[in-house]
This record gives sequence, structure tokens and C-alpha cells, in this order.
Amino acid sequence: MYVRKIHSTQLKDNYILLNEIFVEFEQIGVDLKRMNKSDLNKIKSILNRKNYIVWINDYTQLSPYFINDFGTQYYGIDNAEIKKKGYKLYEQFMHPDHFNDVHKTISQLTRLPREVFDMTYRVKNRQGEWRWIYSLTQALNFKENGSASLVLSIVFDVGYLLSTNNASGHDVSSLSPENQLLLDCLSDRELDVLKLIAQEKSSKEIGAELNIEASTVNAHKNRMIKKLGVKNSFGLMKYATLFNL
Repeated sequence: MYVRKIHSTQLKDNYILLNEIFVEFEQIGVDLKRMNKSDLNKIKSILNRKNYIVWINDYTQLSPYFINDFGTQYYGIDNAEIKKKGYKLYEQFMHPDHFNDVHKTISQLTRLPREVFDMTYRVKNRQGEWRWIYSLTQALNFKENGSASLVLSIVFDVGYLLSTNNASGHDVSSLSPENQLLLDCLSDRELDVLKLIAQEKSSKEIGAELNIEASTVNAHKNRMIKKLGVKNSFGLMKYATLFNL
């Protein structure tokens, strides 16, 4: 799993979807500081119109609070089941390899409530398949002590990227903005390595070109394998080919 946090005053274009949600809340007069039942109903109405998954989680109760209509279709659950199962729902849908890391990361919002976190990890969809998803998470409102109370996450299934190639007609220009987000989890140096992997160069050759040790190249490869959810260097090559790197 890969986790990154960026201060909300430094949001990049890749975070525009999350930012737009908060703008919509403001436009309809939702008071995020003193949310009442009417405000929550307005919020739910906005989120149900989104064509991607949106969760609201209650971190005072450590349980999911709401999922939009798109999300109920993806996971095969409804909000009544969410309220009934509470925290156990996380265990049902989140891959055990990522469960503790995800919750440890999001719990930082209780100390850093103004942060935005993006993560890639696996969840189980309604067909019972483990899928890689990319999520952006930000506090929705706060308790009196300034820590996060309700937390909003927008979620995109990016697993199909890892099994698609240009031969099927997909290229960077045909990918939706949210699926291009996954590339952002790589550092500039990792992107340099990935581009050379796409040219079928060995670790030794890559190291020579970038003036780094082959062992450092392998370390970059291992980190990218974890971040992108592929199995090996061949998977990295497929990913690089997909994005025309």
C-alpha cells in the first residue's frame, strides 16, 4: 500500500474532484462546522449524483457512516447494512494486508485534520474480486478539540489499468483523470526508472544511465511494485507501456 499526505492549501489539479465536492457544499450553504440533519441530507444528495465511490466515515465511532449510490452498486451493500455492521464492514471489504495500514494512516486525521491523504490498496467488490483502488481522504468536519469527526473519501477502481495495454486501444489521452492519478504515487526518480524499464533495460544499464547503483535501481523497482500493485518487473513494463512512458 502507498500513502501520501498533502496539505489542503497545496492541492494539485489531480485533487480537483475532491475540491469540487467541498465547493458544492459551500454553494448550497452547508455549514461543515455545525452540521445538522438538513445539512447531512444535502450532502448525501450531492454525493449520490457522483459517478465514483464516495464514503463518509465517522471517526468518533470508528465506523462507516454513509456510502453513495455508486458505492452501493460497487460493493453490493446498502446504508442500512453499513449502520448494522459498523466497524466490521471494514474487515469485510478491505484486504487484510492493508487493513491496519489504512486505518493507522487515516487516524492521523485526528492529529492533522487539515491534511489530504491519498492511498492505493485493495478492496473486495460485489463479485468477490480483490480490486486495487485509489482513494483521496479529507476531514469533513471537526470536534471541538480540532480533531476530525466525519471523514470523506472519494474512491476510484484502478485495477483494470494493470491488465490493459495499448494494443486494446488505451493510451494516456483516453484515460479518465482519476485513473491517471495513480502515476502520482511515483517519485521523479521512480518515473525515470520506469521509463527505462519500458525500454527493456536491465538494472545495471538503468543504473549506468542514471548514475546510480544497480542495487538502488532494484530498490526503486521494489517500491514501485508495491505502489502500483503489480507482481514483478514485467508488470512494471506493462504499466509503463500503458502510459506511453
